[in-house]
Amino acid sequence: MKTFQILIIFFIVFSTEKSLSQTQEFSGEGHLVWGFTLGGNRSIITHLEYTTLSEPYFDKASYSLTTERRSGFTGGLFTNFKFKNAPVTLYVEAAYSSQSSRLFFDNYQKDFNYKMSFKYDYINVPILVIWHPFLDGSSENNKEYISGIHIGIGPQIGFNTAPHAISYEHGGPGYEPAFDSDPVMTEKLVSVLRGSFANVGATAEIGVMFPGVIDVNFRYHQGISDAVKTIYSPFNSLNFVENPNRIGVFQVVVKFGISKFVVK
Repeated sequence: MKTFQILIIFFIVFSTEKSLSQTQEFSGEGHLVWGFTLGGNRSIITHLEYTTLSEPYFDKASYSLTTERRSGFTGGLFTNFKFKNAPVTLYVEAAYSSQSSRLFFDNYQKDFNYKMSFKYDYINVPILVIWHPFLDGSSENNKEYISGIHIGIGPQIGFNTAPHAISYEHGGPGYEPAFDSDPVMTEKLVSVLRGSFANVGATAEIGVMFPGVIDVNFRYHQGISDAVKTIYSPFNSLNFVENPNRIGVFQVVVKFGISKFVVK
């Protein structure tokens, strides 16, 4: 699966680079850079508590149910095209990103708790328009690698390559033999909850590009589509319900430019 993800990333980026190159044959000279990205993230999937505990089965004073952020890794390839005579670039990235979240349940009365972890892997494709406010697009520096502060915004689509990656782990002395074991509960969860194939949303970033090849960026992605689907079947004994669950991701991404050239 990892090899397939890498091949898809290469295909997306190099197809985009080729398309941008052909487009500029009709619109003059431009500046094209491509490279790779590395970074980390903190992600959360919202409203999982409403999906898994839709009714007051317990006295609300006796338990807590919280959704927690989890850390992950991101890395991929990008291509960045600067239009002639304008301080604007069109940026396309294809990157692997581990985006996960954890639901923690704690029953005070029975001294029992569990952790439900959603460990999704995505191939994300953000398409950003990046503005360089301190760059004079009409100057001779148009042909140089762009440096300085920049701000970007645009849509993003992500493809979930691990929609069944859910795990369950119980804790506390209140666990009873009549309860299902962790592997059995994990199997039940996988049969009822499934990560959506595509996640659509918006991404914004602010960054600093240093002279040379390094570009440090702080990025936030907000999904607008449902990230977790509830599968209705006779086996849904857990009484889970369909509920909008959206992904929010903070990222620190470092871009490394490998190649730059002028497209005519």
